[in-house]
Parts: sequence; structure tokens; C-alpha cells
Amino acid sequence: EGLQEQLGAFSMSQASLKMMQLDHQFAEDHNGEELRRLLGVLAEGRLRLRDRMDAGVAAVDHQRFSTVLEAFEAGIRLLPRLREAQQR
Repeated sequence: EGLQEQLGAFSMSQASLKMMQLDHQFAEDHNGEELRRLLGVLAEGRLRLRDRMDAGVAAVDHQRFSTVLEAFEAGIRLLPRLREAQQR
């Protein structure tokens, strides 16, 4: 197995662990405080990245930053749905 495959497996394990932790956090988040905290973290990250992009970045970085920006926006859209599903 090559390094790339090992790193991919590690990333998937880390992602699975994070999802399990998030699932547990939302199971205990009866008043929505954890959801608001996480949404705030994502919104702050999105704002900082947007500011950095607006200040100007190299073309090669712009595509990478745009992808990360899309990930922040997806998280902001999907976290409430994930919490809602956990609360059922």
C-alpha cells in the first residue's frame, strides 16, 4: 500500500471519527447551543476566507480557496439538517 492510500485511509478514519463525535454532540444538544457554536465557527471561517480572497490571491490559490469556501457554505447548510435528524 502506498503513502497516498495510507493517507486516504487515515483521512477517512478521521472523518468517520469526527462524524461520530458530531453525532454524539448533537444527541446531547437539546437547546441548540452546540449547533449555534458550530455554525458560528463555520461562519467566522467563511468570513475570514472571503476577506482574504477579496484582498486578492494568486490564481492558483483562488480555485483552492473557492473550494474551501464552498465547503464552509455546505457545512452551514447541512449542520442544521444533521442536528434535526439526530433530534428525531
